[in-house]
Amino acid sequence: MEGRKLEIVQWRIGGPRDDDIDQVKPGDIKVMYRALGAYLSRRDQIQQAIRMVEAEDIADEHGVCFLVVYGISGNTHRFWSIAHAREKIGYEPKDDSPDQLRRQDRRDRPRAKR
Repeated sequence: MEGRKLEIVQWRIGGPRDDDIDQVKPGDIKVMYRALGAYLSRRDQIQQAIRMVEAEDIADEHGVCFLVVYGISGNTHRFWSIAHAREKIGYEPKDDSPDQLRRQDRRDRPRAKR
């Protein structure tokens, strides 16, 4: 068979919901840690999907065309690596879970009357 080798990207999507942190009960550190570490913003999710499809070459040092991409944003508290996504598909996350949490907190606070 001639032509291009089959290339496979396994996309392990973390937490693509902006409200995951809202589901954390007070004091539940384990669930909060997961929500902060696995967060994937909509724009980072779109960027990853496009870059995976458009990637020129995902082959590793042995010529194997298989890549695992963790679907998370550039979270400060991430527990999965995005190094291969950066290196192989040029992924540059734009968002971070603590920033999202701060934005949500500001939206949810009642505004002071003037």
